Amino acid sequence: LNKIAAFARFKNIEREQKAAKFAQYEPTDLDAKLKARFEYALQCLRAEAYSDHGVCSTLQRAQTLMLTNRDYVQSLQIIEEILKEIRPFDIAYMLQLYKETQVAEDRLAQQHTLLFLGYTGSGKSTSIHFLSGTRFKKTATDHFKAVHVANAECAKIKLSHKVSESVTRFIAAVPINLNDFDIDVYGSGAKHNIMFADTPGFFDSEGAVIDVANGLGIVNAVGKAKSLRIVVVIDWMACIGNRMEALKKLAYTLANIMPSYKQLGAYIDFIFTKVPKQEQKYDKMQLILKKALDETQKKNAHDAGLIDFLRMMKAYKTPIFLHPIDSDLKQVLNALFVDKKWISVPAQVIRSFVTDTSMDKISQQIQKHKQFVMRAMHEYRNQDGATGDEKADENTTSDAFSKIKLKLRELHQLSLCLSDTQIVRRALQESADVVTHAFDAKISAQIIKLTDSNQKYHDIDAFALVLAEYKSSMRDIAAMIDLQTMLRESLDDNAN
Repeated sequence: LNKIAAFARFKNIEREQKAAKFAQYEPTDLDAKLKARFEYALQCLRAEAYSDHGVCSTLQRAQTLMLTNRDYVQSLQIIEEILKEIRPFDIAYMLQLYKETQVAEDRLAQQHTLLFLGYTGSGKSTSIHFLSGTRFKKTATDHFKAVHVANAECAKIKLSHKVSESVTRFIAAVPINLNDFDIDVYGSGAKHNIMFADTPGFFDSEGAVIDVANGLGIVNAVGKAKSLRIVVVIDWMACIGNRMEALKKLAYTLANIMPSYKQLGAYIDFIFTKVPKQEQKYDKMQLILKKALDETQKKNAHDAGLIDFLRMMKAYKTPIFLHPIDSDLKQVLNALFVDKKWISVPAQVIRSFVTDTSMDKISQQIQKHKQFVMRAMHEYRNQDGATGDEKADENTTSDAFSKIKLKLRELHQLSLCLSDTQIVRRALQESADVVTHAFDAKISAQIIKLTDSNQKYHDIDAFALVLAEYKSSMRDIAAMIDLQTMLRESLDDNAN
């Protein structure tokens, strides 16, 4: 389904020629490949008992829209809705992104690190580019485009022209040397070499997977840094528009990543982006923040997190207004690094966290994994009473065991990332019980069959059939022992 969706997205941007790799196929060849993917997706959905949910018929409608009507927009919308229903949380993708944060961990270890936090579209990536020496120009649509990237490491920090679109998927590290910018004072120590850590926006536009991977990985990424400062990047419009929803989320994020952030004001800087030139004054900012604070205290007195955050912003004496073209790079760097205090043991200050919304998605997916395992094992047990066409062939059984193993492996790896593992442990334990029951039933059934065969079959051809079934059963039993071993190890790891 992901591959079908990727093709639909390609067709939707074909005019921009951003995915020329599909040009090598003739349309008829593409249709055949897509039809095969649709058929395999339908086969998998039926195997996972989605026929009764209307999902299969909905996917068939998407197939008609794509292959007959060439309506790639609507077919993509349908496929994305199906994916949300059958896979509320993509564990495999989350684990992939989480692994990328471990790369950042290696790079940030024993480095003086500036951690950039902010919501999607606030300008974190643009700020890091600017501070690393990237030069920008303004486009006809009032966006900023990089025209010269001075620091090659910034090439991996992608920039988006859409405010609501996130292109940052995982924590990335960019090194700079302040000597290159003639910055002479580094606070209490000679901090010439600095690492910038770019993070995705929490409550990311790409959903729970990005949130979880980086909410869990952030403590690993910066926990081993030699020292740490936090830079909170805020889009100015968030201070005055949309009932400050973005600031509420940012306050919530900061409070969860740094529970003691209110006592760490000396280690936090604020960069304000997209500020109108006439507003780029300390007094003007104080008036707007005072108004926002007063209104919040009157209308949302219960929202202590936002109130505390607004108070911290208001108490900040040296706001940094960053404009990718108009700002003076050296002046901004001086504001960030001259006479600053650094957190000396970041691991004691930063902690991992998962938002309530994301945790709900994880819980839904864990239940789906568990239900798949239980349903597959139930169907397998029923095969002992099946005959003829009803009986699953060897390849089907092997494929089922492979899928079960994949689901269990994902649950195990997820449990190693989460701090609260009870929900995963319950799913693993229930899966272990089902596999054990199936194992016991298979052994008992095989003993009965072998006993019957000794009494009934005396010619070699008849016994050969029994022996073939016995070998097949032994393969299944070996597969179940493998599953039991995996589950036992997963539960042991989970307990530790």
